[in-house]
Amino acid sequence: MARSRSSEFLEKSVSAMITAIETYNKPDHKYREETFSILALNAWELLLKSKILAEKNNDMRELYIYECRRRKDGTLSTKKYIKRNRARNPMTIGIGKALSKIQNEKLAEIDPVLIANLEALIEIRDNSIHFINMSEDLSKVVQEVGMATLQNYVQVVTEWFGYDLSQYNFYLMPLAFFRNFDSASIERLTKEEINVAKYLSNISYKYDNGSNENYAVTLELNVRLKRSALPTAARLALGNNPDAVPITFTEEDIRAQYPWDYGQLTDKLRDRYSDFKVNKDYHSIRKKSSKDKRYVMSRYLDPDNKNSAKKDFFSPNILNEFDKYYNRK
Repeated sequence: MARSRSSEFLEKSVSAMITAIETYNKPDHKYREETFSILALNAWELLLKSKILAEKNNDMRELYIYECRRRKDGTLSTKKYIKRNRARNPMTIGIGKALSKIQNEKLAEIDPVLIANLEALIEIRDNSIHFINMSEDLSKVVQEVGMATLQNYVQVVTEWFGYDLSQYNFYLMPLAFFRNFDSASIERLTKEEINVAKYLSNISYKYDNGSNENYAVTLELNVRLKRSALPTAARLALGNNPDAVPITFTEEDIRAQYPWDYGQLTDKLRDRYSDFKVNKDYHSIRKKSSKDKRYVMSRYLDPDNKNSAKKDFFSPNILNEFDKYYNRK
């Protein structure tokens, strides 16, 4: 029995997303983030079209673009005709029109957080294709959008079609295993990449507040060491076990990640922003950001006594937070 057009679109969508993941997870790929964004959005567009067809009795005319033709006297016809491409095949709607059609015609509920994630992915794709290439220092931000995209995709495919994706490995390999994300600095980004990072940060700040359990704009990437009972697991020395491989963090290692003290951070902010002032607003933002260990490392006079005198050191990545409040020069 022949498959429906909706099923064909769904199968192609899943194939596109699997290809996006496989391409992203290649050990050495110089166009990783760009390729993923293109293929992942293709997968989403096919998925949305599959839903439209499922709700519209597999009528392909629901996906076509229509236009009025110009008559010989220069006026436009009242009748609309199917718009065709250079090969004379019917042109179909894109991802934006597909989203609008589903919402306007109430074919399905689409969460605003899911839409925000797709907008972020579209921005990554558009900048990648038309303007810039993503550097390693923007890779972590892009990956967090990509991981949320996969989570949202699995959720929607399951809700709309009951399609079982458990047979596939829907994950993006944590790049921290072979890229030193902790040393990534916003200072190494180009002006254009900073604009992309700021745009993505603003969308995430608006929607990722923990209130939505099913969908996300970004998923934070953290790599942690975890105990394992498996005999084949690598043993890392976090104590005095003589059988484990020792890991040592020197003072130089820590200062390389958190190079600025309070004075140096303040000077950096003065140089960076046109409207920066050392006032209560600055101190409030700094103290709020200091709760995040990605941005601040506290060094205690007595390491065993958390009540002893301490000095805070700041990562350059804390500039991402201040970018939300101040204007760049």
